[in-house]
Amino acid sequence: MPGKLRFIALKEDLMPPIQLPDGGFTLDASTSVVKQKTHFLECVRSFWTITPMDEKSGHRGLASLFKNPDVIFLEVHGGQTPPLWETIPKRTLRHSLGSFMYPQFVYKELGLPYNTVNLVLTDFQLKRLEKYLKQLIPPMAVFAPRLDEKTFYPPDKKERLKARKKLGVSDKEIHIVYAGRYIVTKGICQLLHIFNLWPMKNAKVTLVGGFTPDFPLQQAGASHVTFKNYFERHFIRNKQGVEIKLMEPQGPEGLREALWSADLFVYPSVHEDENFGMAPREALLCGVPVVVADFCGLHPLASQMPWGGIATYSTCHGSRYSLKQFRDLITQAIGRGKEYSHFEYSALVKKECDPRLSRANLQEAIKSLLKAPLKTPHDMQSAGKQVMRNLFRYADERIVRAFINKNNDLPDGMFVDGTGLPFSQNEFFRVIQGMYTTMPERPPVEAGSIWRGFFKLALWDSEKSLVEFGFPGPRMRCYNNREWRTLVSCVRAESKGEIIFSPRKTAEKKLIQELVDLGYIVPDSY
Repeated sequence: MPGKLRFIALKEDLMPPIQLPDGGFTLDASTSVVKQKTHFLECVRSFWTITPMDEKSGHRGLASLFKNPDVIFLEVHGGQTPPLWETIPKRTLRHSLGSFMYPQFVYKELGLPYNTVNLVLTDFQLKRLEKYLKQLIPPMAVFAPRLDEKTFYPPDKKERLKARKKLGVSDKEIHIVYAGRYIVTKGICQLLHIFNLWPMKNAKVTLVGGFTPDFPLQQAGASHVTFKNYFERHFIRNKQGVEIKLMEPQGPEGLREALWSADLFVYPSVHEDENFGMAPREALLCGVPVVVADFCGLHPLASQMPWGGIATYSTCHGSRYSLKQFRDLITQAIGRGKEYSHFEYSALVKKECDPRLSRANLQEAIKSLLKAPLKTPHDMQSAGKQVMRNLFRYADERIVRAFINKNNDLPDGMFVDGTGLPFSQNEFFRVIQGMYTTMPERPPVEAGSIWRGFFKLALWDSEKSLVEFGFPGPRMRCYNNREWRTLVSCVRAESKGEIIFSPRKTAEKKLIQELVDLGYIVPDSY
């Protein structure tokens, strides 16, 4: 590999993160992104220098610069390249972050000669893209983030006892910890809901993090503006089947102390760009066993735990999983968590995130980029036609089917009124997300199977509607007289106002399957 390469990056992507005046810690969507971006830039700088460029630089000068065979453009912020730069032929090394979990980015990249190597964070994501996109997959390499092994490590007995005392955890209590943002796709509603359904004695749940009111809920076309009120109303003010404690966002040392006090770390996230999951890996570094959703970046962790992960599938309203399986895995993990020592859990994640492997992969990615001939990007009109031809020729049939069905009407009950996306966008979103779930399709409804709400459900008899008190919500599915009689015939009431569905007849199974597809209900078992 040439020793004197020139790397160009936008000035704003090289800016250091803003420090709070009081030295405090803030948690938002950029927190993990900054860690990943910093590691990436440090790794590049360990070999070569990076020159900052203003996005307003002239087209002629940039075109001349990027023609040089030793010049590479670094794109380090999820594809936020200025439109002018997009039209210039150049070799690009792109840290994709979670971009390949979004339909618009996948669609943009299908088979187009942009002279780009994309870095993804796990081998699992790379293999899934190869499986579903086949020949359409753009050039890729795996670049796992670096973990902070100096801060996060297993405690000794004294450190663990001190941490438990500080967080108010007694010797007899089982301490379950979640750390991260409080947004609905991270699964914190389901975490507390399962203890309301199936209480656990001597258990305490601590949530470490904070609410993000301005965060968009992509798959529902909504935002988290009122999520704090919703969460407090449903899960804090109402007594749950477990003691709950909320902690403010913590810096590295504060988070480490919370992890040292834990018996189990849970992270049931199906967040739309959950491409890695730093918090559960930091928990493993501290020797804490984890229960995570088997979804994209969390899959490597789920596959290494003795009890596995929470099996996921994709619906029109976001990815889903069985609440019963989630609760059972927690029980298993608490019982079997001591099968590995603290240091064995720590070793598992260190192997996955070995910085030496990331450096080697980065060098190989750059070698392949330098070998490829420089091509002129397609104009948007011809690019769209080329994508469609490639799509129907090579892509997995589920992706093709999503495009064929793009003109279907929006299903009744899919969104809260005033929110949502055109059905074509949402259907493609479901398929792309399904590339990274345990099962690419929703589970079929069998006679006698048991289904319950992913959020709390209620029957509204006077309106002949099933109401989901989820977020955003409530949303509801309305029925005619005949459908309503069929639906309620397979409903059974449980304690605490919960309802479950157990269909037997063909008409019942059909109505229940629709609710599964829309994401209202999930199975107790697969």
